[in-house]
Amino acid sequence: MGPDRSRSDRSSTPLRTPPGREARSVFAKINDFVQSRQKLPLWVFAGALFLFSVPFAATFFYNAPDQRANFDQQAVIFNRTAAASNDLLHIIDVLTAEAVSVNLVAGNYNTLLDRRSHGDPLDRHTLEQGQDLIRTALHRISVAEAAVSSADLPDATLNADAKAQLPGLQYQQTKMEIMGRLYAAALQSNGPSVSTALADLGNANYRIDAAGEAALTNLRHFLQEGDRFYDRAKIDIGKFTENRRLFQIHEVVAWGAAIYSALFAMLVLYVLANQLLKSSSRA
Repeated sequence: MGPDRSRSDRSSTPLRTPPGREARSVFAKINDFVQSRQKLPLWVFAGALFLFSVPFAATFFYNAPDQRANFDQQAVIFNRTAAASNDLLHIIDVLTAEAVSVNLVAGNYNTLLDRRSHGDPLDRHTLEQGQDLIRTALHRISVAEAAVSSADLPDATLNADAKAQLPGLQYQQTKMEIMGRLYAAALQSNGPSVSTALADLGNANYRIDAAGEAALTNLRHFLQEGDRFYDRAKIDIGKFTENRRLFQIHEVVAWGAAIYSALFAMLVLYVLANQLLKSSSRA
């Protein structure tokens, strides 16, 4: 009976893990815990970035079609504004060139009278030079008339001010034509024609003087409105360009956020799958 009881006791005694293997298992668990704690801040940062990236990318791509449509509409408007700004600058340039040319004719006429004593003939060289200046002035007046009469600016006040320049230009054209006849008659030594031209020039000067103050006021107002329109258009176009640049930057960031979110989700699934495999293999 003694030997049988001893075998039964040995068979019921539980198996023990060898001391060396148990120690290695404890060290492995401690090592895994330490590594997981070391990697925890990285996972927290990566997870927080993921939580930011997902809604950012989703919101951007959801609103992107409407934003692009809005930018397209604004681009059409600002392209028209840019074209109108160029038209405005052209009108200002031709009006300035016309005024300079008319002043040169007036200066030539004053020189012609200053050099002439009573009863002396008019200086032929000055007359010929004046004819060239008159031809240039008439050409620039016609260019200015065409520019202001065809003005189609988006600002109603500015458009009206541009067209208000027509009467002054037409008066200047009449004056230049009369001076042209005066110079031609003087070069031909045609006394009656000179007298007629001088009388017509006096009447033209009277009409121009009567409307000159109003024309000058209109021109000043037009230039002020032009500066206001140009400055406002430059600011609006600058804001539009900046907003579109920011949209493009956000688009790049949104694509990066979407790619990062996808990669992070794949990484999390990969880690979870490995953990499940390890758990199943240990079981």
